[in-house]
Amino acid sequence: MLYHGLPPGPSTFLALLAPIRRPVFSEQAALVPYAHATEGLPGMTQTPPKIAQEPPTTVYPLEGYAVSCDPAMVDRARVHEMIRGTYWAEGIPRDVMDRAIDHSLVFSVVDVRAGRQVGVARVMSDYATFAYLADVFIEPEHRGKGLSKHLMAFILAHPRLQGLRRICLMTRDAHALYEQFGFANRGDGGRAYMEVARPGMYLPAGATRAAGEPA
Repeated sequence: MLYHGLPPGPSTFLALLAPIRRPVFSEQAALVPYAHATEGLPGMTQTPPKIAQEPPTTVYPLEGYAVSCDPAMVDRARVHEMIRGTYWAEGIPRDVMDRAIDHSLVFSVVDVRAGRQVGVARVMSDYATFAYLADVFIEPEHRGKGLSKHLMAFILAHPRLQGLRRICLMTRDAHALYEQFGFANRGDGGRAYMEVARPGMYLPAGATRAAGEPA
């Protein structure tokens, strides 16, 4: 799954996201509260201060939940617990997960009432031309509330991810989510996606992998 030809500003994206609306980060929007940027988004109940000098690092898109790119909000143990059970990184060691976090732009979804991280996503980028989105995960008991859509909207509005030529990801079963945000299967007829893949590399020798291809 690839998205390419990202426009230089976030405004064009709004047309792609209907009926979903997302926070917009720009020089002008830096002074606009997140609540205004997401006016009409179902569940919007809490807002940050009305005037901010910087785009918000944490927003509250649904009652009881926060979405954040603040490194202080990342619970590394919880991230490891969530990702080590996925089909794409099954059995990933804690030290490997920590290194991945250290070298990524990490987004967190937090259950504010429980004080517990329940979702995560990571972006690896040169912040000029390319980004790779990985480890997008919401705990099963918190799905069905639109958190993944709010998470994706917040990621794509991040100021450091504007103007990139290409954003890519891999997924086995979440195509419908990503298509709402402009991602599409590549079919350019000449070039082919290529990779060096090592499925199940974190599992002990002889262990049986869960079904599915790694991402």
